[in-house]
Amino acid sequence: MKLFWLVVLQMAIAFPCAAAVRTWGGSANGNWFVPANWVEGAVPADSDEVKVESGSILLTNSTANLGSFSITNATVTFTNWSTALWATNVSIFSGGKLQAVVCFTNYDVGNSNRVVIRCSNLTITAGGQINVSSNGFAGGRNGYVPFHGSGPGGGQSVTYGGGGSYGGRGGVGGYAGGSPQPGPTYGTAELPVSPGSGGGGGNAFGGNGGGAIWIEADGDVTVDGLVLANGGMGSGDQSAGGSGGGVYIQCRSIRGSGWIRADGGDRGGNSGGGGGGRIAIVVNEAAQAAVTPKPTFRCSARGGVGYDPGAPGTIYFSSAELLSGVMEHTGYLVIPGFTSWAPESLAISNGWMAFPDGFQLRVTNDLVVVSNATLWLTNTASLEVGRNLVLSNGGLLLVKSAATNGSTSYGCLLAVTGTVWIGTNSSLWLGSEPTNGGSVKLAARCVSIAGGGKIDASELGFSQGVSNHMNGFGPGGGYRGDNSGGGGGYGGVGGKGNHANSYPGTNYGSAVLPLMPGSGGGDWRANYKTSGNGGGLVWIEATETVLIEGRVLANGGSPGGYQAGGSGGGIMISAPVIAGRYGMIMANGGKGGAESGGGGGGRVALRDWKTNQFDGTITVSGGDLGSGTATAGSNGTIYVARDESYPFTLSVKGYPQRRGTCEPFDYGAYAMTSGAVLTNNAERFTETSGLLRYACYGWRLTNDSGAEVSSGSSTQAVFTMTENLTLTWLWTNQFYLSVTAGPNGSLVQDMSGWYTNGQQVSVAATADPGYVFIAWSGPGVPVGHNTDNPILLTMDQGRVLQANFASSTPQARSWNGTNFWLSPANWTPAGLPGPSDPVTIQSGICSLADPTTVGSLTVAGGATLLFTNWLASLS
Repeated sequence: MKLFWLVVLQMAIAFPCAAAVRTWGGSANGNWFVPANWVEGAVPADSDEVKVESGSILLTNSTANLGSFSITNATVTFTNWSTALWATNVSIFSGGKLQAVVCFTNYDVGNSNRVVIRCSNLTITAGGQINVSSNGFAGGRNGYVPFHGSGPGGGQSVTYGGGGSYGGRGGVGGYAGGSPQPGPTYGTAELPVSPGSGGGGGNAFGGNGGGAIWIEADGDVTVDGLVLANGGMGSGDQSAGGSGGGVYIQCRSIRGSGWIRADGGDRGGNSGGGGGGRIAIVVNEAAQAAVTPKPTFRCSARGGVGYDPGAPGTIYFSSAELLSGVMEHTGYLVIPGFTSWAPESLAISNGWMAFPDGFQLRVTNDLVVVSNATLWLTNTASLEVGRNLVLSNGGLLLVKSAATNGSTSYGCLLAVTGTVWIGTNSSLWLGSEPTNGGSVKLAARCVSIAGGGKIDASELGFSQGVSNHMNGFGPGGGYRGDNSGGGGGYGGVGGKGNHANSYPGTNYGSAVLPLMPGSGGGDWRANYKTSGNGGGLVWIEATETVLIEGRVLANGGSPGGYQAGGSGGGIMISAPVIAGRYGMIMANGGKGGAESGGGGGGRVALRDWKTNQFDGTITVSGGDLGSGTATAGSNGTIYVARDESYPFTLSVKGYPQRRGTCEPFDYGAYAMTSGAVLTNNAERFTETSGLLRYACYGWRLTNDSGAEVSSGSSTQAVFTMTENLTLTWLWTNQFYLSVTAGPNGSLVQDMSGWYTNGQQVSVAATADPGYVFIAWSGPGVPVGHNTDNPILLTMDQGRVLQANFASSTPQARSWNGTNFWLSPANWTPAGLPGPSDPVTIQSGICSLADPTTVGSLTVAGGATLLFTNWLASLS
């Protein structure tokens, strides 16, 4: 018997009990560690298979090391900082949610709450989520506890609130509300342990920061659902957003198509937006490289919307294997040792991505930024695109130059082998180094800017005055005065401020080759959230064509407070063909702030062209003064010059304006060789629209002094280039006359046709035997002349008219319906009344617009005869 029990004991040791299935059956927010809350009556132990399929659980301490954990249509709430879910496999199915408890106000993250998962494999399916949004440090409120936003990056509380900060800095609150400042950023991109910080608040509490999520998986993580640590929105119209929280995922590999977010919260009213949080994903590089298909999950640490938006936070990838040719992330990308990248092609879509300072990107084929996405490259020396650079559907690319080291005249080369194409509502921003002036040079085969698209360097030139350098930066920087600032100068001199020492910046640089950005305005106080920066530099060199139907901008900043305006920047475009009928090129100075001077205008040069068909607008206006006795900035310079290897210019124009097209030289300017014999042709008629068309009636050739060289009345001009010449095609408008005769009569001669503006035409009608001419009808009949026959018409508009006839034998006629008198169908019997006919307006409304004669008139009860103008009469 003893031997039997010994054998049983040995078998039990050798073969432990099989794992049990544990199913949650407790009440709402029931305690995990109460046996009665489980259907099987026991708390899950090591290796157990746990299923949570309804209800909600409060997890106050770490679980046993489970064999598996799955949740669907239920919630588990974590409390305490060290509480962790341990399991070999964790599955969060649709409707399943893991979250943390309420936010907290202390700075000690070890005494708060977060979600911690330690497992081998984690799967979050579509509809499943881990969500600690608004569960970080609490928002503050002026006069309450907490006063300012809680946490290391908590925003200030004054009348308005400053945004909470974490990975990205929160936004500043409005000046009228005390300019409450955001807290500092904190933590590290690679180890985002902390939660997000709260925003400040005025009349209500600021938003809470996002919470913290910590995931360690020995195996694989799949995210097809949501991982959320967003900051909270300000709860009132004067409260700021909380910063995004922290998400840390360490695993062998990651895959899926879901969302991982640590966005800053939006503000209420004029407060700041919350800064973005921090997301870190650490993988085994070899294992991640083997994942197929490549993951398409999206990470977002965007800043919140605000009076001053919060800055995006950080996204840390331990390996470039986490990148793909299509990127939809939002945040500052950090990858250790990753200073350059050369993908085959790259598309940025529905996100905001910034590479680290100094990053060099080389794309073999196309670089595409679409669907309201943004790509930032800052302090960089180069961006190379092997085929085309395409910005469309709201796409934005910002390239900010590194400082120039003197070996080149630019600080960054943006080299595109093919075409730079900028679509409607899309933008290319080009920024200069703000103290050194190093700028971006764009070299491409073609540049095309559609209507509504733009290349913009406005306010991206030399910096305005700052706290330790209150004069504006740049050769034309404005000076800080006693209580105001002087405007920055460049092509034009800046304006003077109201007070002593508010001297304007001078002009500098070259009108012919404007390769410097504009200078900043002087700043009296240097603590306003405004910009008096100079305009930057747009430097384009194309080997074929630059087409501008949108805008090219390098305007100076127009600050508030007591700062002066920045000068306009530089725009230098060199290409064989420069074209665009409706585009705008602007390098205007900025308006001065209170009592401060305006910025001087910038410099624009269109040069080296063989064909210049740009017919849009170019402005380099000085900026207006701020107030008082301050002065405006003076205008800048515009330089337009052909390729210097050609001695002469042919300009083709239209008078009084251009119409149609000309061949082979359309409207514009062309570089020409001496002695060239040219033939140019215009269309005879063009732009026909209804009763209007335009006709070319000749040409005139003049030289630079305005003297006529030759002229002609045909649509072909032949001449020889021996000096600069202007060929002007002469146009007039023509109107169509349409004349018809109604029944029982005819036209003496059909005069229908096209007539030159102002030409007079006589039209006559004759009645058939037994009928008489009654009147002309139609929109082309001059008022008061409907009975003239013949009728004299001045062709100053398109005209349509008809001759109308009536029987010479009197006949009674009655009117029914609503129309004009000269409508035969409304009369019974059909036809128009003659001068001797007895007439009855039987029913409806008959409108009379001209003098008319009848035998007699009766208006029945309920009917109306309506006289529609002063000349209408009935006799």
